[in-house]
Amino acid sequence: MKNILSQPELRLLINMDAKAADMILIDWIDSAGSAGWKLPEECCGELSKCQSVGFLVEETDEFYCVALNRSFNCNTENPFGDLMTIPKVAVTKVKRVK
Repeated sequence: MKNILSQPELRLLINMDAKAADMILIDWIDSAGSAGWKLPEECCGELSKCQSVGFLVEETDEFYCVALNRSFNCNTENPFGDLMTIPKVAVTKVKRVK
């Protein structure tokens, strides 16, 4: 069975305004830890410097929500998958990806 879309379905895929989402690159800081017994001078290390890229699903005053995946299936009501919410207090830089 071939998976060929009709012309109306293709137009719907190309004009996904309702599901449109910008791609963004976020630099952010996360906590870091280690296991085991340590000397006092070994206890404190650096914070984890992280970077995430994805589709911007939601932005509030408190966080960015990005999705790693987006479906272009015409029949889906939930087009985004693998969501991550990053608190803005942890964000050091945000860049729109073109």
